[in-house]
Amino acid sequence: MAERLLGVLKEYQKFDKIELVPIYLDRFLQEKSGLFVDLARHAEVDCEVNMSFSDIRINVDKDALIQVLLNVVDNAIAATRNTKNPLVTIGCRSLAIRPKGHDWAVITVTDNGRGIPEDELSKVFTPLFTTKPEGSGLGMAIVQKRMMQMGGEAKIQSKPNQGTTVELWLPLYLEEKAANLPV
Repeated sequence: MAERLLGVLKEYQKFDKIELVPIYLDRFLQEKSGLFVDLARHAEVDCEVNMSFSDIRINVDKDALIQVLLNVVDNAIAATRNTKNPLVTIGCRSLAIRPKGHDWAVITVTDNGRGIPEDELSKVFTPLFTTKPEGSGLGMAIVQKRMMQMGGEAKIQSKPNQGTTVELWLPLYLEEKAANLPV
């Protein structure tokens, strides 16, 4: 058990480097949507990708964002086991509000699965916390770590037997900051 724990913690520490680049979020999600749909289809879960805007730019590490989305979608799929008509929906929107001085793009991943009990909700992003027997307890901790590295944050809302929504908040790309970003 101690060896497994040490291995898991070493794996968690590997995720320290990122390279932010500006991308068009809608184009990126359309290009990568096949990954999520195929992952869901393999588990016999329906997956929809809905985008309500275009030409919204964000600064992200593309690999980190894919990793985040795959972890969240994988958890959403797992939560729909034994659910009648299992469904995972990926969407996004932009918000013109300024917590932390930013306007935001928000990617949402929603499932109609078993939900998360209220007493466990605050632990979801804690390393080594898992509700899955086969889980390492790193998936959502990595999600939060990667989001914070990109200047964003993951948030979660859930109700038992009603499903879960994970929101991935990322600051919009600002032209005046472009000179400070890698190309």
